[in-house]
Amino acid sequence: MHNFKIDQKFIAKFLHIVFSTLFSTLSLASPEESKIILWHAQDGQQVIFLKALMAAFSKLHPAYEVKVEDVLEFSVSLHKAAQFGFLPDVIFAPGDMVSLKDELELSTISRTHLNPKTNEKTLATVKLDGQFYGAPVLGGNHLLVYWNKALIKSAPQSARELKWPLNDSYFFLPFLVNGQAVDFEETKLKRKEVLKVLEEYRIFGIDKNSNLLATCAYNCLVNQFYQGNIPAIINGEWAYEDSFTRLGQNLEVSSLPRYNGIELTSPGGSFSLMFPKNGLSKSKRSGLLALVAFMQSEIVQQKFLRIAKRIPVHQDVLTKGKQRASDTYRRVLSLSEQSFAISPNARLPYFWAGVSKGLGHLNLHAASIESSLKIMNAALGFAEYESEKKELK
Repeated sequence: MHNFKIDQKFIAKFLHIVFSTLFSTLSLASPEESKIILWHAQDGQQVIFLKALMAAFSKLHPAYEVKVEDVLEFSVSLHKAAQFGFLPDVIFAPGDMVSLKDELELSTISRTHLNPKTNEKTLATVKLDGQFYGAPVLGGNHLLVYWNKALIKSAPQSARELKWPLNDSYFFLPFLVNGQAVDFEETKLKRKEVLKVLEEYRIFGIDKNSNLLATCAYNCLVNQFYQGNIPAIINGEWAYEDSFTRLGQNLEVSSLPRYNGIELTSPGGSFSLMFPKNGLSKSKRSGLLALVAFMQSEIVQQKFLRIAKRIPVHQDVLTKGKQRASDTYRRVLSLSEQSFAISPNARLPYFWAGVSKGLGHLNLHAASIESSLKIMNAALGFAEYESEKKELK
């Protein structure tokens, strides 16, 4: 396992390069203003690395202390926090969460505060109604196939050779796109196409050769893969470092397989900093903007690439990283370019929740495909639900 402890050389390099070039002055703050609460959607080694980075930030900016809080059921916790008024100062999560800008009271952020080396495709993941509601830190967030070379000799060519969390809407999206079953312009499901996709998809939850049915969710499947009980899974680029730590040279990655004669295409996006409670217009503004500059700085982006094995948004860092990366990790970086970006919109959070709920009823409760679709559309709006009810009578 890699040791992510920040040593003195690391701190010294930050002090010399980042502090001298980006932050020439320090803001003085009251005790209340000095503490920045950050919630994140990371796991495994990524949490260790994030906490190490925040320790380095506090060394550079002694006027500010970033407290990293691990939150279970991230999306659910955010909704509850918004409802009861205890949102954090910063969210580090997938960029499409800016779709919740009204509920979370997200601050807009000026383009001048975003690193100019960030490409437009990545910036679009945090742009809504012509304004930026987040600061991209990492790209990627795409799906790929992880397989164990000690168990199989070549990359899986069929989805039937793979496992993935069946009830997760993000993992289901490639199948919807493959079946041309989703309208991204209006975030709607196409009834006829979705029913066909669901009819085929439910087969993956019935595997007579394995006890890993639909009840085995994300963490269950990942652990089974690490233990050698599953030869290949679909997982996100965010899991590469953990996977390599566990499997070493036996780890290999490849693109998603073909399905119905068409190669599955992965969604992609960003991991971004977002600021609830209109935080950038309040007393912690200086500290929060300093955090944005820190996370987007070239040296921190290099650390994300080299240590955490994540995809930087700084294009110069990414270009150089591809040249130096191992063959396996270079494929991870390259596959991000084949993904399609998901643009945030007000209906997107309901899409994720509704599709997951419908899949759960399909795979866990043996519901009909029609009732599963009704559940999905009910989350997208009462009007769609009513039209479904009439059509199904």
